[in-house]
Amino acid sequence: MRALIRHWRAAVLVLLCALLAAVAGAMHWAVINETGVYMLMGALLCASQVPDAWRRGRDG
Repeated sequence: MRALIRHWRAAVLVLLCALLAAVAGAMHWAVINETGVYMLMGALLCASQVPDAWRRGRDG
């Protein structure tokens, strides 16, 4: 639990990434492809920021 509190930025980004990916998947399933692609791009952008947020939490 202490690690999660220390790395809260990374945890929030992981949850946001999972949420965006789930919404993009649901939109693809409902054949709303254009917006789903943008949501998936947002999820990938969030995922790319997780290592930096983890380092910031680790380094204080």
